[in-house]
Amino acid sequence: MLNAIRSKLKPVVTNNISSAATTATRHELSTATGSADAYWESVKHTHTVETVEPVDAAAVAKPEGFFRVVCISDTHSLTDKLVVPDGDLLVHAGDFSNKGSKADIVKFNEFLGRQPHKHKVVIAGNHDLTLDESNIEELREQFRCKDTETPAQLKALLTNCIYLEDALVEVEGFRIYGSPWTPYFFGWGFNLERGAPIRAKWDLIPNNVDILITHGPPVGYGDRTTGGNYAGCADLLEAIQSRIKPKLHVSGHIHEGAGLTRDEFGILYANASTCTHRYQPVLPAIVVDLPKKN
Repeated sequence: MLNAIRSKLKPVVTNNISSAATTATRHELSTATGSADAYWESVKHTHTVETVEPVDAAAVAKPEGFFRVVCISDTHSLTDKLVVPDGDLLVHAGDFSNKGSKADIVKFNEFLGRQPHKHKVVIAGNHDLTLDESNIEELREQFRCKDTETPAQLKALLTNCIYLEDALVEVEGFRIYGSPWTPYFFGWGFNLERGAPIRAKWDLIPNNVDILITHGPPVGYGDRTTGGNYAGCADLLEAIQSRIKPKLHVSGHIHEGAGLTRDEFGILYANASTCTHRYQPVLPAIVVDLPKKN
């Protein structure tokens, strides 16, 4: 059934035509239009979006010489019955809570503590709004948050993982960078306007990142909504493909975009949403085996 759900959400394979000239044009379009739909319509013929089947962790043992990455996202405090396959690294790409309450964060941290993975890396998402230091007072008032702890105090509750917020960590030779920001989305946490404001966050990402984690997907790769619109970030796609070029990009945010795709550069894009569009936590983790670092 889950494969049937995902088959309806797969992007199509488009042609691979790329050049420095089109890169410049794309960048201008991403700023000028402010629309993911308009941007993707104008550039989709230059991209390959290939559907890739994730590793079936229950049936396939990790090959020797590989590093198993288990990706989940958007669990929204619905982890009570969630079964996550084992691996070397567990990645959660944000929205582990509903509105960032202390109770939700404590519950999520306890869930992480029960997972067997040697390494666990977590970022926030727009629903984890009490962790957004840039806009905390307005968010607390808008979403009627009752907890009084500061974002720093709430982040300190995540003791069973490495929490990344515009930061880099190295795990067994893999350089992993995490960032929670998404293009403006109904005024939730970690929202920035398209164009220069959000591009400034992507400019912080260093080169030579192996695994990039952002809460929202780039445009064209796991970002299509049930209404047929594209909600991803054009500037994020530009940064990934023109400069960062990670082996794996992990996101969530757009639940109906869940799945694994690959572009013309061989970069894997995992939208690892666990919840469906109707907030049912039934989508399986996306598992990827990467060659170990020497």
